[in-house]
Amino acid sequence: MDELKMLATALGSPEPSQEAADRSRHRLQNTMRGGPVRKRRIGWLAGGLGLTAATAATAILVTSTGTTTTAHPNSPPSTAAQSPLSGRQILLAAATTAEKAPAASGIYWHVKTVYTKTSKGDTDTGASVIETWTRRDGRSWVREGSPTSPVKENGGPHSGTWNNGFFVGTTKLSFEQIQRLPADPTALKTYITRHSDLMRLVGKPVDKGGMSVDEVLIGGISSLLEMTPAPPAVRAAAFRALAKLPEVKNLGPVKGGVGLQISFHDGWSRMVLDPATSRLLNSAFGDADHNASGTSKVDAAEWTNTLPR
Repeated sequence: MDELKMLATALGSPEPSQEAADRSRHRLQNTMRGGPVRKRRIGWLAGGLGLTAATAATAILVTSTGTTTTAHPNSPPSTAAQSPLSGRQILLAAATTAEKAPAASGIYWHVKTVYTKTSKGDTDTGASVIETWTRRDGRSWVREGSPTSPVKENGGPHSGTWNNGFFVGTTKLSFEQIQRLPADPTALKTYITRHSDLMRLVGKPVDKGGMSVDEVLIGGISSLLEMTPAPPAVRAAAFRALAKLPEVKNLGPVKGGVGLQISFHDGWSRMVLDPATSRLLNSAFGDADHNASGTSKVDAAEWTNTLPR
């Protein structure tokens, strides 16, 4: 059985085989290293850049019919088109990469986020930058604005802001709770939706703030992957939970990685995934009329032993 059929068979089962997931991950990384560049105009992804094709002594090409051929450097260019990975395959490949990543550690979990509002009629538009340094006990420090802005302690023991922990959607979880999140995609979906206060909006009309279950889930998983110190197994489960959603589209190479769009009732979420690190670099939500409410761009999400003065 050739590679594409093996991958298709694996994708038809509840969980992909290790071999199929590894092949998918390698194909994704190879695609990002080179390939044809297509200019895209997709709202907040309009600035996406394709990567220049790499030159190799010998290249293995997989045609759209599944035939594998070997191209010699002196051979004429191949006319066979490579089969692009589906959005689901990209997420499953990211799950494999995340699962194999070594668990990191440090004193402070550092996150730097740039949030840009783009809603129509919103007077408070523009980019806002916020950095946080959070210890395992929940005590945190924050800096807003420029890199030269002061770093301030985020509240105190009597202000209610200590032990805030980490946000998964609108749910605050402690470091210990993050570590104990389910490593099964179905169980993780159940946990996120069950603990989200946004579920009260499910079933309401859209003009009344109504949301779908998928929208609640995507928001929770996006924040989990972007900004929390979730362990490798939990991150892998998060990607697999997204891969189970019905409408996942590969938008192609963009600046920093590959673009994905996940559609749900009356809206969509677009995100940029770095296939080398399996990290979400930014995300945005929009409505059926292609209006984005804002973009969340994560410049850093990492452990550090240093707190800025």
